[in-house]
Amino acid sequence: IHSKLSYANAEDASSRAISFSNFAQLMVMSDMATNASPEMAPFLFSLQSAMTSTDSNPLAGILQTFEEADHEEVRKVTTGQWLIRISSVATSVAITLSFVFLGISLDRMQDWVGWVVLEVVFAALYLFDVIIKLAVYGPRVYFRGPDYMWNWLDLMLTTVAWVDVCLGLVTSASNSSEIGR
Repeated sequence: IHSKLSYANAEDASSRAISFSNFAQLMVMSDMATNASPEMAPFLFSLQSAMTSTDSNPLAGILQTFEEADHEEVRKVTTGQWLIRISSVATSVAITLSFVFLGISLDRMQDWVGWVVLEVVFAALYLFDVIIKLAVYGPRVYFRGPDYMWNWLDLMLTTVAWVDVCLGLVTSASNSSEIGR
């Protein structure tokens, strides 16, 4: 395949641009798809089929192939990004409501058991956000990617939230056992 490549601008081979005639020659090579990567082989095969078809408008088939490939890429990204967006919105709402409920709990019904339940729900939402990001990005990108500082902050704050919940439950349990004596 590489022997068929002659760049449109020979002085700048790093541009990866080839002339259309060379591109067309590459597409009609019988072994083009077998020499490609496993990810690209189906795309190249369908592109070759569209180019060599006897259809009256082969350009329509080529454009459809590019469009299908583009939509497939968008779908792959969209699912993970959609989950991250949902978890980010849920976490933002949880943080805001947590502050509101904290203010209310300091002024009204300080001993209400519902505050502990709300803390557990908020901590669970924070943990859900961390798990979603870890699943979508993977540990390497989550801990060392472009947003690693925010992710570490999220992880630390989620840990603090769960420690607070656990300490609150232990304190609540010890207070209720002292009351029963």
